[in-house]
Amino acid sequence: MAERRRLLLDVLAEESGPAGLGELAATIAAREDGTDAVDEATAERVAVTLHHVHLPKMGELGILDYDPESHRIDPDGVTIEAVRNRYTDYQ
Repeated sequence: MAERRRLLLDVLAEESGPAGLGELAATIAAREDGTDAVDEATAERVAVTLHHVHLPKMGELGILDYDPESHRIDPDGVTIEAVRNRYTDYQ
């Protein structure tokens, strides 16, 4: 579970602004699989876990802003180092 959140932080750190859940899920799924692209079903499974587990948890911690209705994520300059410095027990 924590590995997916770390990947999410890596991907968000590369974004210049808000991102959509679908594109983030596809990117994370591809990185997890070590490929350039994944099928829609795999990306959807990742999107579901992001939507129901990871994004709400990270939102509660103040790491990012997630609008569950529009499926938009605003990282506000998040980096893994910033998260580690702020939340030493983050997993």
